Amino acid sequence: MTGIVSGAIRDVRTLQQRMQTNDRAARDALESDVVLDGPRRLMLRSPNGTYFSVTVDNAGALHTVNLGTSL
Repeated sequence: MTGIVSGAIRDVRTLQQRMQTNDRAARDALESDVVLDGPRRLMLRSPNGTYFSVTVDNAGALHTVNLGTSL
């Protein structure tokens, strides 16, 4: 019985460590800048549900493309 209890305690501690690691990663993601490199696009959804793709050209001008209401 002692082996089962110590195994369960070990499992709980492992789960707690994983949750703390995930919390740190989530916090870091919220507090960090987002950089998109290469051909990737930023996709935004407007309040009425329309999706837009946002890109920037070499002069720094932003361009949007209406993608409709479903991706």
